[in-house]
Amino acid sequence: VIDLRHAAETDAQPNVFKSSAEVRYLNIPLFQSVPLTPHPAQVPDLPTIYRHIIDDCQLPLAAVLMAIADAPEGGVLFHCSAGKDRTGVVAALLLGLAGVPTATIAEDYALTEQAMQNLRPRLMAQTSAAGGDTTVLERLLSSHPEDMINFLVYLQARYLSSLEYMRTLGLSAAQIDALVTRLVERADTF
Repeated sequence: VIDLRHAAETDAQPNVFKSSAEVRYLNIPLFQSVPLTPHPAQVPDLPTIYRHIIDDCQLPLAAVLMAIADAPEGGVLFHCSAGKDRTGVVAALLLGLAGVPTATIAEDYALTEQAMQNLRPRLMAQTSAAGGDTTVLERLLSSHPEDMINFLVYLQARYLSSLEYMRTLGLSAAQIDALVTRLVERADTF
């Protein structure tokens, strides 16, 4: 289990696997904290946040991808608080590496909107109780396919592909092959 949340998040809601003797737990925060801005107009849009992750959070992102590549056989779960932004970027990179088309990655990302139905009211209530701007939060809780497409277009323009991005991060050929093997069923395994 790879927990992408920062210390304030894990302190507030510890991961149930943190002390497990049976499940390996890694906390690899993509951000050290979630920056707050004083004015809603200063909150970046989702594609900008996703670009920030791949441009400015490369060390932790590399650690996440390497941990997945180097994990023993079996399942690997990665998550953040809502399972949409940090998790969505990691998932998009992995799906891109597996050869999944951009439109399908965006459709998969958009499914998060349905999954957020139970979490959204709680987050809105917490933000309102803390005096936060729920309009900004509502915008950040969305998962429109065009936001993911915008991010993936940027990834391709700047780094060429998920594969080339992972090479930029320093993943070895063996680690990249391990990720592909983990993600893609081989026809010869049937």
